[in-house]
Amino acid sequence: MRFSAYLKLRWRCFYAASQQLIQQLQQLVLWILVLLGPALAALGFMLLLALGLLYQPGLAATERLLLCWCLLSGQTLLLWLYQQAILASRYRLFLRSFAITPLWQRSVDILLMFVCSPILVLHLLIIAGADLSQWHTVLPQLCFALLQLLFALSALYRPRPTVTLLLLCLPALLLLPLPFSTGLGVLALIWLCSLLPIRLSLPKISSHSPLLFWCQLWRQQMAQWLSRLMLILLCLLIAYISLKQRPDLAALISYSAGLLLLLVSASMQLNSNNTVQLYQLFFQLYPPVLKQWQFLPPLLLGLLSGTLLTLLGPPASLLLLLLPAFVVSWYLAWRQPQRFVGGWLAASLLSSGLYILLGIG
Repeated sequence: MRFSAYLKLRWRCFYAASQQLIQQLQQLVLWILVLLGPALAALGFMLLLALGLLYQPGLAATERLLLCWCLLSGQTLLLWLYQQAILASRYRLFLRSFAITPLWQRSVDILLMFVCSPILVLHLLIIAGADLSQWHTVLPQLCFALLQLLFALSALYRPRPTVTLLLLCLPALLLLPLPFSTGLGVLALIWLCSLLPIRLSLPKISSHSPLLFWCQLWRQQMAQWLSRLMLILLCLLIAYISLKQRPDLAALISYSAGLLLLLVSASMQLNSNNTVQLYQLFFQLYPPVLKQWQFLPPLLLGLLSGTLLTLLGPPASLLLLLLPAFVVSWYLAWRQPQRFVGGWLAASLLSSGLYILLGIG
């Protein structure tokens, strides 16, 4: 089998898996295209601005490192989302029936990885168009581009350790006054640790109570917890960096971040719905109170998001405006999940109207 034929086959597998993924996110994608269609082009421009901040001489080292963490985290989450499509996991047994060398397989994996890594591709394009005659002045940024490539590979083949270690290294980047080059060294060490063949085994939990029983179920959803926790921190750090650049828009930035945190937190109820539906016959054997623990994950994430949001310093009245929107979004995620995104947008628009009328900030 020729490499071109194998590449076409893998591309068809990737396209089919991507279509299925888009169908699962159809509600969210549809609302984004309808309401935010004209602004989608601005997202690419904002990404270019974020990458451009890395080359801004006046940017503090801590903010530069946090920006690097945000770019790596966003890239990792996107690759984790598309991992099954890139690796053609659903068709793996079928693909193994072909006489394909491991080099071909890895080469196609990397090509498809670049398709799903717009942050990395844009950064490489910026570097390709830059004047590198003064290469020593942008050497840290070149090292970060190499780190992006390495983290992309680890996110593709070992996403969970990569996400976990990125989360664990964030306090060091926040609290320690590290120079930019030292911070890149810390990130490089994190990448090396993600390659270690270490499997963490969580202690067994005996389900003698409803809470412990649900803890066992939540352990099986560790990927959902990790991804949402990273999304929450990613949103907060982007808001923090934006506040440093535009302190005059503090209230607006904090409120926009709160709306996104609300969406991430309330959407955890959708996973609880799937758990209850999957074990529906089991739950019918026990009192209805057992199912009420399904509300704990979105409430915990909402409480965590609200607590961390206060670190940005928004007024208390602004946080109160977010509470009704969270309740409405959470209720729709529970009762009418097909209207969850629309309900979140409606509640967000209503809260935004009150925000404008009250003139908060």
